[in-house]
Amino acid sequence: MELRSVLSVITLACASVAVNAKKSKILGTEDLIENHGHRHFSRHTIPTDDRYLIDMFRIKGHGGPPFLLLHALMGASDQWFLRDRQHDLPSILVNSGYDVWLGDFRGNIYSRKHESLNVSSAEYWKFSIDEWIYYDLPAMIDYVCKESGYDKIYIVTYSLSSAVFFSTVALRPEYNEKVIVSYHLAPFVAFSNVKSVLLRLGIQFGPQYLTVARGLNIHELFPRNEREVEMYSSLCSKNSTFLKSCTAIVSDFFGLDTSGNSTKDLDFKLAYSRAGVSLNSIDHLLQMLRTKKMQHYDLGFFRNWKTYGQYRPPEYDLRKVTSPSVLFHSYNDRIVDKRTIDKLAVLLPNVHQTFNIKDRHFGHVDYAFNKKAKHLVFDNIIENAKQFRS
Repeated sequence: MELRSVLSVITLACASVAVNAKKSKILGTEDLIENHGHRHFSRHTIPTDDRYLIDMFRIKGHGGPPFLLLHALMGASDQWFLRDRQHDLPSILVNSGYDVWLGDFRGNIYSRKHESLNVSSAEYWKFSIDEWIYYDLPAMIDYVCKESGYDKIYIVTYSLSSAVFFSTVALRPEYNEKVIVSYHLAPFVAFSNVKSVLLRLGIQFGPQYLTVARGLNIHELFPRNEREVEMYSSLCSKNSTFLKSCTAIVSDFFGLDTSGNSTKDLDFKLAYSRAGVSLNSIDHLLQMLRTKKMQHYDLGFFRNWKTYGQYRPPEYDLRKVTSPSVLFHSYNDRIVDKRTIDKLAVLLPNVHQTFNIKDRHFGHVDYAFNKKAKHLVFDNIIENAKQFRS
């Protein structure tokens, strides 16, 4: 298979956009919150120490320590609302008496502002996952604590945001004191044992893809725009002749419960799996996956020395994550398997509990797509949080 064809398949799987523009409308986080029956919500813009402006959404509960929910790599805060209000995590938390905050890392569709830089400039996009780690997440945690009046909060991560959280508290250990407990849904880290053939191809050919993108002065990958939405809607809508192929690609790439309701309205759900990410962040992720090390962005031999004081990028020491962690994993996950969880459990000094999801069909994207997540995952979070709350 020629490189161009391989990259086309990878782009389809990574982009995961499939909304039928004639039948469905992609709603923003605020509209989704309102559609789920919540009236007391607000949007907040928070400055980071390096002058980026990131957005957060708050659904006001009835008191109690707040929950901060963090999205996956190419997603955004809206990916928490792809089910009805009886089955989505924010609504379940609010109904259980918690304040809920939804974070959006810089560069996605909701956090595209800077105090002086324009999002269309190359300078704006000169950030990697390191900046999410050092600037964005600490700013979110500090703001939630300040606005809620609580010194400590709960945190829920999904996929790569687990790596962001672990790295943040490893690099800035004082933030361990601001976390009651963190819940990690399919924690995707550098040493994840990837089973997906398509993702392995992406890791192999990713550097060539990024080289071409840089040559074309492309700084943002996988944006959510009308052209892309319409292009992919014909592939994954329920009436499409390509639906089975689309489902097969998603299943191989991530792990998808094809026996349940995950495939219902698949085009609508997949539309929220892409919200824009910097090219440098994808490059940083590929570097970590190739080295299998949780490390800073490799800037090259001489720039590493200038930036880090050493020729190789330093690693994040996960042994400094002293706040309690709860890990969730599933058999059908094509990205995060039991070996990954076992290694994490050894590295992290305070793993309170590990949940092995019993449903063998439940996969990586089912945390966002599947109604079964309520009783398989979210109910366990509620019960566990009660222990720490008391």
